Amino acid sequence: MKKPIILASRAYEQSITEPRAKPLGKSMPAVESLNSVSPDGRTARNMMSAFSICSLQDMLNLPIGKLLTAHSNLSMFIQAISEANDVQVTTDSYCDLKRHTQSLLDACSDIGLPVTKAAVSEFAEELNRAEQIGQLFGFRGDSFLRMRARLQASMTCLSYESTLKTALIMPPRMADFYEPPTPLFGAEVQSQFPSLAYEIEEAGKCFAVGRSTAAVFHLMRVMEAGIYAVSRCLDIPDPIKGSDKNWGRMLKNIRETCASRISEGPIKWANNGDKAYFDATYAILDAVRNAWRNTTMHIENKYMPHEAEQIFIAVRSFMMKLASRMDEQGQPLA
Repeated sequence: MKKPIILASRAYEQSITEPRAKPLGKSMPAVESLNSVSPDGRTARNMMSAFSICSLQDMLNLPIGKLLTAHSNLSMFIQAISEANDVQVTTDSYCDLKRHTQSLLDACSDIGLPVTKAAVSEFAEELNRAEQIGQLFGFRGDSFLRMRARLQASMTCLSYESTLKTALIMPPRMADFYEPPTPLFGAEVQSQFPSLAYEIEEAGKCFAVGRSTAAVFHLMRVMEAGIYAVSRCLDIPDPIKGSDKNWGRMLKNIRETCASRISEGPIKWANNGDKAYFDATYAILDAVRNAWRNTTMHIENKYMPHEAEQIFIAVRSFMMKLASRMDEQGQPLA
């Protein structure tokens, strides 16, 4: 009797799915389905959603990890039977074959590999036709040839179809801009200017993926909300006409209002430090308008990553200063 072929051991399977620092006998927490919860509290479905971030370890616990494990073990099986005319495997190895095949089917469904899934489904059907001989499961003659051909076709489909899947490798530092663990502009800005959550989030995401000019564009929209807040704080009505909504006209109104509070007699400020505060605020907004805002709205300028980061820091500092005095409705009034 031929010596039965034994599929790759479970110890080998663990060795390719666990960090090297851990012993092979200690398995990692696996994510068995897209609704299972990972060690950090996220579900696999959340980690697999479009435009989300996952680490390399996440990938091993997600469907891609199941696919890699199944591919490695099934590829070893192909190598073992590549020159054989028939094959017999132990019960454990046969169960492993079916388990890895099912894992590959699940991964194809989760990741979106329909052609490979169809090929693997045909291989799975051939597996179910194995001939049981005592404690062994075997394939002989045409049955063996079909089984081997189906498995080889599955691996070939996977090789080709996987080239259609792409991934963006993001520098670790940028991950905190793409999915920040805390509000990008701080908790106070988030609380005082809740309507800016989208613009701030988009600015961070654009910066993280290298779209620097787009990041600055969103940052200028954040600053525009700051102008509205300052105007409201000075009790200046929101502009209605389109021509009155440009930065130049709104800043002119802010400057004139600040000047009138002094020229009319007693200084009309709610707080002693307001005059200095609004003088500085006006100067910053006017500088931003001349240096960044006007050119950002036209094709004459583009921003490199280091420039976008400098602007990001400047806008964040300004909005934090603004949020310490008022909310997006300009309250409390000056």
